[in-house]
Amino acid sequence: MCNTYGGVIICGVVEHDDHIWETSGLKDVSGLKKAFWDTLNNTNKVSDLLTADEVRMLDNRYALLFIRGERPVMDLKYDILKHPSVRLTTDGQAA
Repeated sequence: MCNTYGGVIICGVVEHDDHIWETSGLKDVSGLKKAFWDTLNNTNKVSDLLTADEVRMLDNRYALLFIRGERPVMDLKYDILKHPSVRLTTDGQAA
């Protein structure tokens, strides 16, 4: 459901054994946020890691791209199935 990467918590992804990330979506966003803050505010588990103003929700129309050694990039999502050359790929039913 979540993965940490260099101090960033990324929710809605799963990491496979080959270290490839795949979006998995979040089924209960408000429940996840509550569990996150409950754990974060439990001094028996952690101490002073984040404040509420350091957490952001990302509009679902956008995607974040993380490349090691580079600054993150945020851009509108692109439906690759609408790309003119998709027919040449296995997603576009090419053999």
